[in-house]
Amino acid sequence: MKRSVRVIRCLAVGAFVLFGSAVPADTTLTYAEGTGQNLLRIAGGKVRFDGSRDDGWLLFDAGRGEMTFVDPERGEYTVVDEATLQRMQAAIDAVMTAMATQLAEMPPSMRDQMGRMMGGMLPDHAAGTSVRLEATGEWGDAAGYECAFSRVLVNQEVRSEVCLASAATLGLPADDRATVDAWQGFARQLAERASRYVSVDVGILGESGQVPVILRQPDSGPEAVLEDVSGDRVDPSLMRVPDGFRVNELELPFG
Repeated sequence: MKRSVRVIRCLAVGAFVLFGSAVPADTTLTYAEGTGQNLLRIAGGKVRFDGSRDDGWLLFDAGRGEMTFVDPERGEYTVVDEATLQRMQAAIDAVMTAMATQLAEMPPSMRDQMGRMMGGMLPDHAAGTSVRLEATGEWGDAAGYECAFSRVLVNQEVRSEVCLASAATLGLPADDRATVDAWQGFARQLAERASRYVSVDVGILGESGQVPVILRQPDSGPEAVLEDVSGDRVDPSLMRVPDGFRVNELELPFG
């Protein structure tokens, strides 16, 4: 279960790095994060994200509508697609229905105690999970690009802050916009569904036509700051699962 939660969290965090960005084919965005780097590669209708923690990488395939978490240490990969999201939804609904029945049979004092222990994640609350942006009015600058800060909210809880610059300001053409639009739609579904039963570290959320240049995770280490945008060709071998890796089915925590 612990590894499944880590996969879901990694998928969500990696996904939101590109949420809403408009980027050209064969583009690499480099973010400095403390002493490490986050690399975002876009090529051939696919997106690859390598985080600074070096615990695997993410691959999104717009044509297939699926996201893959690759674990090089284990030689495994886990695929999340629409069928996986539907299974996730069914598992959540079943758990929430059973929980609502149990809570209804409890005395009010015990029901309130359970609510506090669960951090407010009661069935009615969980069913309404939403992920959205809220502008802060603060402006920033990274790599010479001016940007506007927004809070990333899961329901009303602040999960992170992102500073967004327009794609036009960064000089990025719209060649890969369809790929990114598919990515952001999938990412929102994943974050909203997964956040119903596990605390997803929603990292980066943006709006169409914008690119994150500063990324803040409250109480979660240093900022990630854009330091380079490259249009160099991306090696095609980086945009697929390595040969010989085994598929590892995602085991949902609730069924």
